Amino acid sequence: MFKIKNNNFHVTRGDYGSFNIKFTDYVFHVGDILELNIYNEDCMNTEPIMTKQVEVDVAGDTANMTLLGSDTCLGTPITERATYWYEITLNGDQTPFCYDENGPKYFYLYPGGVD
Repeated sequence: MFKIKNNNFHVTRGDYGSFNIKFTDYVFHVGDILELNIYNEDCMNTEPIMTKQVEVDVAGDTANMTLLGSDTCLGTPITERATYWYEITLNGDQTPFCYDENGPKYFYLYPGGVD
């Protein structure tokens, strides 16, 4: 499972998926850098536990990011839903998706079988 509802991710551990990113009043340029940082819940004052960086290769109002199965194998195998926080930065100096007046952005990780 790889779903996004209300800017919150719902992902089965080890599953992959792609998603589009669109910011209000911004057109992506070739060479822009998008970075997804995932943190343990309530730990944005520490280093992220996972960082995924992509370089925009097509100009336009939407950019795409793909998370591989290895990207969603956060921590050790789990038996119930784990809650993480995330942010998405643009070119290292803007954070369009982040903890804001509505609270954190969530990355919910669900159990997946161990191979």
